[in-house]
Amino acid sequence: ITPKPYQERLRAYCSEVMATGQKNGVEFEPGSYLGFDQYRDTLPSNEASAPLARELEGIRALVSRLVDLKVHKIVGIKRTLLPEEGGTAQAQVAPPPRSGRPAPRMAQQTASDVITVDPFEITFVSDQPRLRQAVNSITQADQFLILRTLNVLNSNTEGPKRAEDASAEPTPDQATASADAIAPAAAPVSHMRLLVGRETLTVAARIEMLTFNLPASN
Repeated sequence: ITPKPYQERLRAYCSEVMATGQKNGVEFEPGSYLGFDQYRDTLPSNEASAPLARELEGIRALVSRLVDLKVHKIVGIKRTLLPEEGGTAQAQVAPPPRSGRPAPRMAQQTASDVITVDPFEITFVSDQPRLRQAVNSITQADQFLILRTLNVLNSNTEGPKRAEDASAEPTPDQATASADAIAPAAAPVSHMRLLVGRETLTVAARIEMLTFNLPASN
């Protein structure tokens, strides 16, 4: 893919995700561009176009899944610059060969030749059930994603407090009242309050997207 088609694809994906988010009641930060903000009005280099397109597909698929789950808000996405953009290649350790056996062809390559790692961070606001679904969607994605860290901040930083109702304690006069004078008790009215489960969670997930560069078979 060349720079111009990449930029057109990026714009189309952003418009598509925003439109679906508006339909599903999912908020986005103003001007959100799926973490590719620098390419809103600037074309990438020829060298970076294809790797950026690969990364765009993975991020767009994940954000679309979160929008389909109807999380409350997509706060932001932060990408680590790719080597083609001037960033540093992510170090990977190639598996050692088994003792007594020649190293396979893949192990003879450098780790960066075998696996391409594109890390990024995504922050969103959700409730607890949707968070579980979001984590499952990461581990079950078509693209190979590794969830490295998951930081969760509860909107309610204090535990539930016990409500004390002074009227619940009988007065001395009430305690000594004649049993004959007490009217038949009415059906009990529940005053139970839901103490947990209404909190929102701000979730920051650091994810690595892996692409396996398998050698061509002869």
